[in-house]
Amino acid sequence: VLAAGLLEMGYFNDGCAVETKADLSPVTIADQQAEAIIVAAVRQHLPGLEVVAEEAFAGGHRPVISETFVLIDALDGTKQFVSGHREFTINIGIVRRGRPVYGLIYVPALDELLVTDGPNRAVRANIAPDANIASLADAQPESISVSTRTSSLVALQSRSRNADAANVFLADYPVSDVRRLGSSYKFCLVAKGEADIYAQLGDTNEWDTAAGEAVVLAAGGVVTTLDGQPLVYGKTAANYKNPLFVATNRSLGELRRQPA
Repeated sequence: VLAAGLLEMGYFNDGCAVETKADLSPVTIADQQAEAIIVAAVRQHLPGLEVVAEEAFAGGHRPVISETFVLIDALDGTKQFVSGHREFTINIGIVRRGRPVYGLIYVPALDELLVTDGPNRAVRANIAPDANIASLADAQPESISVSTRTSSLVALQSRSRNADAANVFLADYPVSDVRRLGSSYKFCLVAKGEADIYAQLGDTNEWDTAAGEAVVLAAGGVVTTLDGQPLVYGKTAANYKNPLFVATNRSLGELRRQPA
């Protein structure tokens, strides 16, 4: 992950060409080269687990997955990356029986790593892409947890998507502040307790969310569809598309605005 982050920072600082994929989303050489680094490492350290990676999938690779597999988005937030915003991320998630059981998010431009560290435990650490460390313990990670707020909520929306639908949804909740930013970093802010509700009412894929959901769950949060159902992973027939979802510090029922 650090090697991929270091590569991405080189392109982030120097610039690189942007191409358009079949789904009209942007892609850069940084996406492709970082994915190659991470996929090779995952296959080395987790032999036998099938890997579903965004750029390989866009290129036509359709792996046959088993009940446990890996989801990779080597550069989540490409639009943010090419626009000079610093919250682009590297996402690695492991799914077992349709649910995320491990998540790692690295934010190379912010020197920040969030990762699940056992059942019901998520941690964060400050690690620069060029750091010379041998293990997570060397970075002295600290436990994180979601906030306990049920009023004056901090809400998150996507920077690059129309906010109208999210605003309608959030009107049912006691929100005092709305922040717009890109990538899976929104999951990180919920997991760290800096935000309380992230409503995603746009198109996403499983590689965008598996790592973030795992981290939020381990930090004590909740991720569901808008009607309160859990997200399901491994939807090959749907090309790994997600339904609309919300990530919160408490259940939607606990946060919903009470009638006057």
